[in-house]
Amino acid sequence: MKLLVNVFFASSFVLAFTITAARADGPALMTIRFNQPQVAYKSRLADVVKQATATKPTVVFDVVDVTTSGTGTHGQEVADAIAKTGVPGSQVSLRSETGAVANEEVRIFVR
Repeated sequence: MKLLVNVFFASSFVLAFTITAARADGPALMTIRFNQPQVAYKSRLADVVKQATATKPTVVFDVVDVTTSGTGTHGQEVADAIAKTGVPGSQVSLRSETGAVANEEVRIFVR
């Protein structure tokens, strides 16, 4: 059974959770759009990480910082927030990409 839920919160981030792990070429587990000076995402991120680790304790979180220049500023912050939930550093990866985005986005994929 595959469950896919898309939720929009004040246009700051999108959540998509799939029971079967998402891949980098599939839907992101969560996309955080930094389109405001302050984006409140940490509580929702903690909930999503908890759900994912409950489903698969060895889950790996791929954090992808997407900007038009390829040099984002929020990816490390999001990766650190995931680690603060208790996920070992070996289960969190971070990379940057260029993309056609209006504002910086941090996309979180699981495998």
